[in-house]
Amino acid sequence: MKISKFLKDLLSTGIRQVGVVLFGFFLLKVMSAALNKEYFGVFIVMRRWVTILLPLLTFNLSIGLARYVSYQKDQARFYLNISLIVSIAFCFFVFIVFTPFNKIFSKLLFNDTNYSNFVLILVFFLFANILNLIPYSYLRGKMDMNAANMMRILFTGFPLLLALALLLIKIENNAHILTLYFLIYSVWAVIIGCYYLRGEFFTVLKTTFKTSRKTIFSKSRSLFTFSLVRIPSVFFNSLILSFPALIAIHKISVVAAGYMGIVVAVLRLLAIFSMPFNMIFVPKFSALIKENHRENIRQYSMVVLDFIFTFLPLLVVIIFGLTRYIVLIWVGSAYLVTVNSVAIAILFSMFYLAFALIRGILDGLFVFPYNNFINLAGFIILALLSLLIGSTISGLSLAFGFGLLVLGLMSIWTLVKKLSLSIPWMVILKAIVLSLSVFLVLKYTDGVVTGLSPGGMYTFAICVSSRAFLAAALWFLYWRKTLWYTEVMKRIQFKASH
Repeated sequence: MKISKFLKDLLSTGIRQVGVVLFGFFLLKVMSAALNKEYFGVFIVMRRWVTILLPLLTFNLSIGLARYVSYQKDQARFYLNISLIVSIAFCFFVFIVFTPFNKIFSKLLFNDTNYSNFVLILVFFLFANILNLIPYSYLRGKMDMNAANMMRILFTGFPLLLALALLLIKIENNAHILTLYFLIYSVWAVIIGCYYLRGEFFTVLKTTFKTSRKTIFSKSRSLFTFSLVRIPSVFFNSLILSFPALIAIHKISVVAAGYMGIVVAVLRLLAIFSMPFNMIFVPKFSALIKENHRENIRQYSMVVLDFIFTFLPLLVVIIFGLTRYIVLIWVGSAYLVTVNSVAIAILFSMFYLAFALIRGILDGLFVFPYNNFINLAGFIILALLSLLIGSTISGLSLAFGFGLLVLGLMSIWTLVKKLSLSIPWMVILKAIVLSLSVFLVLKYTDGVVTGLSPGGMYTFAICVSSRAFLAAALWFLYWRKTLWYTEVMKRIQFKASH
């Protein structure tokens, strides 16, 4: 069997992303067991602030690297060096500013001055993330997905081992547990970053410094322009994923922030499966536009839309009925209060997955930052609804869901409009009818199984088995007739046996 390089990269990236998903899944489970609800909330908020601040500290150069290292390969090392120098210098500046005012920033970031030590830990953790994100984006741009994926696994796998070790040590002070976690994880991240930078950064660092400022500005202008104009996109997207927890800590409590962190984590868990596409689409579509393969661009875009319309709604319907078990298995019975909120996030997740697939295409094809306006619109809806109905966890989750709805619909509309594509209305209608039918079948089946009361794990096993059977039927009777299935088959060639 012969598989195209694109599909190989996609499959290898996808397999490793499954590993990332599992690491994240078990990490939250372990941390929820190791920490009380207060410090679990602090843990969630720390992660959310990293999501928001990292693209600002790096001037969003990670997205620029992924595109321009592929677009202008002869300048790849220069782009890497200038990105590292600028990002690390700015991070050092932030450390100088935060240090004397850590209590003020603690109030701003955590709504409490008692977490001032975590402000400085946050800055160090951001520095460690920079030393991973920049090399990782550089490897993506080079389409060296094996190295990029391995770096990702090392970065995301270690914290699970660390959390397990801290849980086994049984440290009673929750603040000490969280401090050790972020400090040790940061040191590990720095080691990984330095390892993958070997032979790339230091060999040409002197050359970069000897180059005149005028030449540096001229050579890096396109990279910085492309990256900087997309900061609003990344910033607002980060806010969309972080706002529910951050507003919860201000309007409700730090415990509520932890609850909302679980809601967002479930969405990110599902979104991880779209990440291989987004990682590869940026350099892939960038190369297509440079080579002027416009008909291929339209064809591939229609394949992506077909996948969105025919696969994602059914995926969400299949997962939706398992919400209670997801929460119970993931973070335990103490967090069952979040079941309804998590169900809302799952229901709207198809729109975020659609956005996650399309944004890589838009960034790869167009210099104009269309994703800025898509993310801004999504955040505005989320923020307004959060202020109106966000006094409870369910209200915040609903506001979050409508923000995701805007992201998905605007992404589809932008792609269709800019490439003059035809919307396959009959395909969409058929997918809606089929999704509703599957939903009703599963609801009836789950009701019958629950009524029989075979027991918790038996009920879960039966529900999962029924969904696996249904997914297999969908595969043979429906998905094999789609555009995306046909495209996959084109890229797999079976060699005849002799």
